Amino acid sequence: MSFIFKVLRIRTVLLLKCISLTVFLSIISNNLQSQNASIRDSLQNIINSNVLDSSRFIAYLHLFEISFQSDTAKANAYLLHLDKEIEEDKYDISSNWIFYLGNIHMQYKNDYSSAIKYYSLAYQKAKTTNNSIQVYYECWLGYTYSNMGEHELARKHLLNAIETAENNNISRHLPFAYLTYAFELRNAYENEKAINNFSKSYEISTEIGDSTYIHTALHEIGNIYSQQRLFDSAVDYHKKALEIREKLNETVYLMYSYNDIAIDYSNLDSFATSLYYFKKAEEIAGLINDNYTRFKIYNGIVVTYSNLGDYNMATQYLTKMKTIAAELKIKSIYANLYEGMYFHYKSMRNYEEAMFNLELFVVYRDSVSSEEIQKNLNDLDVKYETVKKDKELLENQSHIKRQQIIILFSIIGLIVFAVFMIIVLRQYRQKKEAYYILEIQNQEILQQKEEIQSQAEHLEEANFEITGQKNVIEKSHRQITASINYAKRIQEAILPDGDFVQMLLPEHFIFYKPRDIVSGDFYFIKLYKNNLFVAVADCTGHGVPGAFMSMLGFALINELIRKPEILNSAQLLDELRNQIKTSLQQTGKSDEAKDGMDIAFLTIDIETNVLNFAGANNPLFLFRDNILSVYRADSMPISVFIKETDFTNHTIELRKGDMLYIFSDGFVSQFDKENKTTYKSKRFKELLTSIHKKELSEQKSVLESEFFQWKGTNFQTDDILILGIRI
Repeated sequence: MSFIFKVLRIRTVLLLKCISLTVFLSIISNNLQSQNASIRDSLQNIINSNVLDSSRFIAYLHLFEISFQSDTAKANAYLLHLDKEIEEDKYDISSNWIFYLGNIHMQYKNDYSSAIKYYSLAYQKAKTTNNSIQVYYECWLGYTYSNMGEHELARKHLLNAIETAENNNISRHLPFAYLTYAFELRNAYENEKAINNFSKSYEISTEIGDSTYIHTALHEIGNIYSQQRLFDSAVDYHKKALEIREKLNETVYLMYSYNDIAIDYSNLDSFATSLYYFKKAEEIAGLINDNYTRFKIYNGIVVTYSNLGDYNMATQYLTKMKTIAAELKIKSIYANLYEGMYFHYKSMRNYEEAMFNLELFVVYRDSVSSEEIQKNLNDLDVKYETVKKDKELLENQSHIKRQQIIILFSIIGLIVFAVFMIIVLRQYRQKKEAYYILEIQNQEILQQKEEIQSQAEHLEEANFEITGQKNVIEKSHRQITASINYAKRIQEAILPDGDFVQMLLPEHFIFYKPRDIVSGDFYFIKLYKNNLFVAVADCTGHGVPGAFMSMLGFALINELIRKPEILNSAQLLDELRNQIKTSLQQTGKSDEAKDGMDIAFLTIDIETNVLNFAGANNPLFLFRDNILSVYRADSMPISVFIKETDFTNHTIELRKGDMLYIFSDGFVSQFDKENKTTYKSKRFKELLTSIHKKELSEQKSVLESEFFQWKGTNFQTDDILILGIRI
């Protein structure tokens, strides 16, 4: 949710609070005898009076808000009472109070499901009274669905809100409808359509003379241009919004405008102008005591002073950032702090301090990511198990369809037979000698008709059930795809940071192309003490199973490199195999899973320039003086194996200009466009021999071009990972 829309939501809540306060004061003045009683006691008296009208609901609302700041447990209890009042439906509660309850669940609890429940209820209630506020409620309903990733439902409600507002001439809510629809389009990365709808919101607001959404629409257009790196256009729209906000004297909006304009000018290398706007944003953040936003503003000021070469001022603001971080105690804030200090010391060419702060940044970033990884891996595990059930459901659906066809043809056959019998009976009706037979046949026909009607009813029920199962399967598929896409972002987050890798390996390339959304291949690059550890691993399986194994392998390697008793790459692979077998409970039984990984592992002593290599099925290629040396891996995986031996350690004294390659088997196992043969190792060696002296970026381009030309339109067989390093 954008910060602009957070402010819009707060404005809505404050508006409703003003309404509720007016009603509440009226209730207090009419019902309470003791004017000196506390507000809390007065509210409790209303509830204890057992009066069944909206005053009871409003009293619970105020008790929740009073308790939320001091007693969270009490506040949650009052919130349960509010939910119960709605559920029991003993008295009429207006749509605006129901909508307000939805905002409470959103603002205080981040409970999207409950918010949607009450927004929907408020919307349905407003429809029955033909109230124009229904458009406003439906916009919030659609916007909340959009933030949950339910884009189909979001657009259904948002487009319906626009249509309702236009058809019923509800112009005062039309700008908000276009604004929320624009946010949904931006959430779906349809930026051009989003700009068009932000523009419509602006135009209609201007036409009806309502300034509520004008500056928001302009500012959000500026944000889209900023994302597209069209910074001149971004500045133009951000300044148009700023001009309106300055006239309205919207303090919080002004702070965000100054900050975003400062970022625009920083991206345009106009650092003095950028600093001017950062200082204006800083002043407002101090007035409203918004430390979280002030930290972000300080971060921008530090970068700006560093770019201006004023490292003394940059250091002063870094000190202020440390103070705020210590107060907030948020891991993501510490990650931002150490990242800013890394870039600051790097620009000062103080590489020792830069490296120290980069390590701290990675630690805090990984700490934040690990909590999200654990939560989402648990969700992913559940979704993965659900796939199996969905497959069984699809098979059942196919079986039901076949039964449906059989029943349909049976009905047709019975109908044809019945028609034939009617014709025959009519021909012999007047014959007395056949009267008895005719009566029996009529009874049979009636019985068959009842059977057909019964079968038709069962068929209708089956069709209804099939439709429901189909909807469940489609929803499950969307949810599983969304979860796996989120898992991809998690998997990418644990891989080494690009700037970090560039500092450790100034000349390198990584050709990384997963077969599915998530990958079973991963690479590991880390500096610990005097050793640089580099690895390329290929885990068993593809997609979700391979992703599980890759995250397990990455975590175990990260622990093992820190153990002092492990002296070389071979010992590390021996211990990694033991850890994998223990984690997966592998004992060597014939019926158990043999999941594991193939890996090429390098340990480079950065002081002596000596490399230790060990491999499980994955070799090391080294080019020196145009000659290829292949250091073979041991022919066994990192998992349980028939005949396990210690891994072999290869020691190599590196020279300047040496070209190293480690890789998974995805490239050489790819079938060609005619699906007749794989690429094979011999052809791969010849390709590397022809390109190993080229620039690293050109080598990567050649490998990518060769792969896609070889594959053509054929399906990608395996995950692809090739790492090249020039010493």
